[in-house]
Amino acid sequence: SGPYPYLPIMQPEPEAFRLLLKNLKGMLRLRSESEQILFINAWNEWTEGSYLEPDTKNHYTYLEILKEELQK
Repeated sequence: SGPYPYLPIMQPEPEAFRLLLKNLKGMLRLRSESEQILFINAWNEWTEGSYLEPDTKNHYTYLEILKEELQK
């Protein structure tokens, strides 16, 4: 996290990601069913720190959290 336009909406930690998804799901429930859309910016923007793909630190954790939260 350096001076390159690093504008995170959350800290890059699994539990912060889970909390963000829970909050987004709550916001989406307030919309009509046809407007309940969650758009994920990037699966693999490694150099920008925006990725969900497995890595050596968290392995599949982000993808597992996404699956768990969307199945609830």
